[in-house]
Amino acid sequence: MEYTVLGIILMSIMLLYFKVADHFNIIDKPNGRSSHTEITLRGGGVIFWFSALLYFAQHIQNNYFFFIGITLISLVSFWDDIQSLSNKIRIAIHFLAITLIFYDLNVFHLMPIWVVVVAYVLAIGLINAYNFMDGINGITWALYFSSNGIFIIYQYKNPTFY
Repeated sequence: MEYTVLGIILMSIMLLYFKVADHFNIIDKPNGRSSHTEITLRGGGVIFWFSALLYFAQHIQNNYFFFIGITLISLVSFWDDIQSLSNKIRIAIHFLAITLIFYDLNVFHLMPIWVVVVAYVLAIGLINAYNFMDGINGITWALYFSSNGIFIIYQYKNPTFY
């Protein structure tokens, strides 16, 4: 029941965001490189930040740095949706955000330095891959549901996996 309520809340926030984006003209007009042919609203990925906010509100006693890192990533991604950002600014903010997340997860003390370096490259690469896919309508949604479907099946078959 809790997930149903959270789903309804997130869908309501998304519909509200669509109205705001439409009002403030946060749109993407198709060009020769676009995967769509009609004007499309931008910034829909903001729903992921709201879902993180709902989680953080329920677990407010910990994960501060993790949430700040996610917030930085969300802000730079949303800002990039509204106007183009320099790659240097985007990568610098991603690096800071991943540093905060790694600090919160105690990665710097648990892993050798070479693993941390590889983890930085992978994390920043994944952030940019998701940001790229976010511009291709439907692909992020399909990836999200297919990967979470695998995790749900795995959790069902292995109930001790958290």
